[in-house]
Amino acid sequence: MRLLIRFFMVGSLAALLSTVSVFSQERTSLEIRGDVQKPRSWSVDDVKKQFAGEIQTMKSTVGSEKEERASTGIPLVSLLKAAEFKTEETPKHYDLSFIVIIEAHDGYRAYFTFAELASGAKENPVLLIWEENGKPLPENERPFRLRAGGNDRSIYCITRITLVDGHKLANSLK
Repeated sequence: MRLLIRFFMVGSLAALLSTVSVFSQERTSLEIRGDVQKPRSWSVDDVKKQFAGEIQTMKSTVGSEKEERASTGIPLVSLLKAAEFKTEETPKHYDLSFIVIIEAHDGYRAYFTFAELASGAKENPVLLIWEENGKPLPENERPFRLRAGGNDRSIYCITRITLVDGHKLANSLK
């Protein structure tokens, strides 16, 4: 009986340790998938290389103490366009009907339409950031974070973006 109890205790400990190691692994890339022609994973270095001419720094104040931050990244719209929307039809501005699902490593999701991301791209850009105040994001916020329009609304640990064709979805619900 003692041997059986010891076996289960060791097995439970091994399972717990393997779970902890999965959650402590450094997240290093962002996957873009869904209704796109070019699904792929992007590391911070990949984004910096491909979008070197679009890198921006957004200054903002965050938190209750109004701490100033300088966030470095690219407009999210640029990355989404690079994935090339997969469309079945080609009416004018078809891309504006896409739904963008941004997912953090813990399963948290935020939903946007591409139209709302694209419409504020100049005045209040939504940046996909990898650096703050000249330093890489803290490990618990990597690989990317979303900074919306200079305010303190953001999404941490972004690991997946899924694009959904809104026309196709609406037609499937009829």
